[in-house]
Amino acid sequence: MNYTIQNEFLVVSVNTLGAELSSVKYLGKEKLWQNETGEWAGKAPILFPVCGRCSMVVNGTTYPIPFHGFVRKAEFSLKEKTETSISFTISSSEETKKLYPYDFEFTVTYALVGSVLSIAYEVYNPADKTLYFSCGSHESYMLEKDLSEYKLVFEEDEKFVHIPYADCLTNEEIYLGEGKELPLMKEYLLDGNTLILSGIVSGGVTLAEKSGKKVADISFDGFTNLLLWRPADVQMICIEPWHTLPDRKEDEEKEFSEKDGVMTVAAKSKKTLVRTIRYY
Repeated sequence: MNYTIQNEFLVVSVNTLGAELSSVKYLGKEKLWQNETGEWAGKAPILFPVCGRCSMVVNGTTYPIPFHGFVRKAEFSLKEKTETSISFTISSSEETKKLYPYDFEFTVTYALVGSVLSIAYEVYNPADKTLYFSCGSHESYMLEKDLSEYKLVFEEDEKFVHIPYADCLTNEEIYLGEGKELPLMKEYLLDGNTLILSGIVSGGVTLAEKSGKKVADISFDGFTNLLLWRPADVQMICIEPWHTLPDRKEDEEKEFSEKDGVMTVAAKSKKTLVRTIRYY
């Protein structure tokens, strides 16, 4: 089921399936991928409690956690709604514990402030032991021109290093340059390949045409990995802040709690992660 929130700038629709954005219209113009070519049915899936292909080993037991986790294909419950904000929630169950052996309550809140869409992930731990999790975003952005006409502009100087992915994360690194600007390079985004940038120090990035015309300002403070993806040679790009990366081969047997980037929530406590997207 879809719900809609709106203000004078934005009309945003969200599906209870996966608490996923289904439409973002800024001043009447669609900004979110609408599967015009049939290449990819997603629009902005939420990744929890893992990002990418990641093994789930807890106390020596391996659990069959799905690729990108399970909430993107789960039905959320409506928690609260106003004209300009909406919250959805999902909790652990006997079914989720077959995949991920933790108690949790995961709440997603979308809120509109002017031309800014705020996205908050709240993870509450109702148990008496530490909760371990990762999460990530997978929002799509419509492009009016060919991908090669666009760039990313970071807040800080970065060293851009791409880590290739082939069934698992490789130990290879490809140097792409340094500075605040990264041109969007089609050669790394062909045939559904992903451009994986790790160790990002900036808390945000601007998607813009090379002329300087902005498409969106995207904040991701606290997320240190940024992934870029598109399903084919189409006029869109997914910009994905992740906490963790997919497994390397040597990580597959490692305890989930020991993997780089995995976050913790103490017993009876919560952790909230807030991101924003300003549209132009």
